[in-house]
Amino acid sequence: MFGLPGGEILDFIEAARKVGIEFILVRHEAVAAFMADAAGQIARKPAVCVSTLGPGAMNLTLGVANAYLDRSPLIAITAAMSTAAAPYATHQQLDLNAVFRPFTKQTITLDGVNTAATVRRAWRTTLEPRFGPVHLALPSDVARQPDRQAEDPAMVTLTPDAPPAPSGEI
Repeated sequence: MFGLPGGEILDFIEAARKVGIEFILVRHEAVAAFMADAAGQIARKPAVCVSTLGPGAMNLTLGVANAYLDRSPLIAITAAMSTAAAPYATHQQLDLNAVFRPFTKQTITLDGVNTAATVRRAWRTTLEPRFGPVHLALPSDVARQPDRQAEDPAMVTLTPDAPPAPSGEI
């Protein structure tokens, strides 16, 4: 996981560290996304880039757009304004889903319900033909709360369905 941390994403980075996910610190968010782009191309599985909200998320867009054009499997995770503060905040308040939508296969704001299953679907989406990036926005207060499970994440496969067999008809 490549990134440049900010206060709103630190809980997520610490949770990733606790489960053994290595965090590689970079000096600019665009570098994180370009590194994840290259790692995804080489490994042929999604690499992850991380940023804070506002300008950090905007900086990440350069490499994520490049991954879209290169058809690289990538998951971009950005901090988002806390759900409690969002209706009142004006500082660094951006519609990140609208920003990332033109150059990702999917963009989702996590809400603390079925997060594991949602992330597994995002992983699978990056690998479905044609490879490409997925964006996940993580509100800072959602990152601190326990997840509410209504779905068994193990039931969501990480690999896309195999393509249909050729019919032999012309």
